[in-house]
Amino acid sequence: MRKIEAEIDLAGKLCLEFIGFAGEDCEEERERLRRVLVESGVALKLEQIKRKSSSQILEEKRENSEGRIKHGQRE
Repeated sequence: MRKIEAEIDLAGKLCLEFIGFAGEDCEEERERLRRVLVESGVALKLEQIKRKSSSQILEEKRENSEGRIKHGQRE
């Protein structure tokens, strides 16, 4: 299962985590989301992109396929 988790702090900073995406799929989805936000009038300023390692992506896929509980919610 692929999903995007979003967190907005009190200062309005948006942090996104793309879970279950790999390589170009992640970049394409990030760009699609960016376009939707900009078209909706959200002003964006890119600060940092942290790429996940292959082992992190594999672990996320394994957790998702096993239906593990993450962050207090069943996926």
